[in-house]
Amino acid sequence: MSTETLHSPIPRHTVNPISRLFRYYWGANIVERVRIVFCLVLAFVFTGFLEWIGTRTLIIIYGYLGTYIIGLTVCMIKDRTFWRRVQYVHVLTGFLTLYHLWGILVLDNKAPMLFEAFRSYSREMVTVYACAAALAGKKELRIFANGLQIGLILNALVSLLGYQYPVYYAFLVLDPKVAFNMENVGRYSGIFTNPNAASYVYVGCLFFSRWAHPRLALASRIFGLIALYLTFSRTSQYLLIIALILAVVRRVLLQWKAGDYKRVAQTVGKVGVGITVLMAIVLANLDALEHNPKFQRFQNVSDQRRGYRGRFGVLADSVDLAMRGPWYGKGLFQFKEGITQVSPGV
Repeated sequence: MSTETLHSPIPRHTVNPISRLFRYYWGANIVERVRIVFCLVLAFVFTGFLEWIGTRTLIIIYGYLGTYIIGLTVCMIKDRTFWRRVQYVHVLTGFLTLYHLWGILVLDNKAPMLFEAFRSYSREMVTVYACAAALAGKKELRIFANGLQIGLILNALVSLLGYQYPVYYAFLVLDPKVAFNMENVGRYSGIFTNPNAASYVYVGCLFFSRWAHPRLALASRIFGLIALYLTFSRTSQYLLIIALILAVVRRVLLQWKAGDYKRVAQTVGKVGVGITVLMAIVLANLDALEHNPKFQRFQNVSDQRRGYRGRFGVLADSVDLAMRGPWYGKGLFQFKEGITQVSPGV
């Protein structure tokens, strides 16, 4: 079989993503296969499966880092363009290096934190370079996007299971070693233990659905919105609303610039109908929503509650704490301990 046949492009919309992945993998060289594995492992990590399994065995935690290191070594040896492909992350890795070095230098007691600093630095550096090496082209981007969508759908199904059967959800997801936060009761986060962290990941997955297989993207958007709602996270839902507004404005501007005024009218009309339907649903259920604690939580933007000053209060305390400290800081991992002492409830 010729090389042209092996690497011939496969039409995106005619083959399901699993078949395309296998055909691409078996026709790829070793560097391309490493990138495929990187994409799948990264999607596995980012959608929470590493956290879920890692709380039960440390082998997985160190196993995925080992996979990254071996893969990066293969890429550096076999791919002459490796350093050119990853050069755009050098600014980020330089910042991470400076950040950790400075944080260690200004610590009063360096010895207890050296190992933790090294572990944090090596994990972040390896992950950054693995991401840069993995997303080397459009094919790899599509593989990564498809993996994220599958992970998002699985998270949504777990959240729906938790919504219907809370007992099974607690058994499946919650780590017994982690103290259960009562504020998160009734908030479902898939296989994540933190609904806020889960919601940010879901928003990122929805963003990457732009490059996923069309049918998979449609399914993940439906399930992703459900999963995002069940987290009852304010910040992520605000971000999603802002992103949708920006997407609509961008589309309208592009259509207007192209002189396609008919499509501009269609887009504005669709948005108007969607807002009207949404407002009708809200108004029809307004009495029930006013007594719904989750809806009240969504309205409480600053997150003020008993024993907690809210997000803006914590922000003010953080700035005040930083300004009262030395200009060079106090070192790695020291700020959290300080802010918990001056801002109750954090």
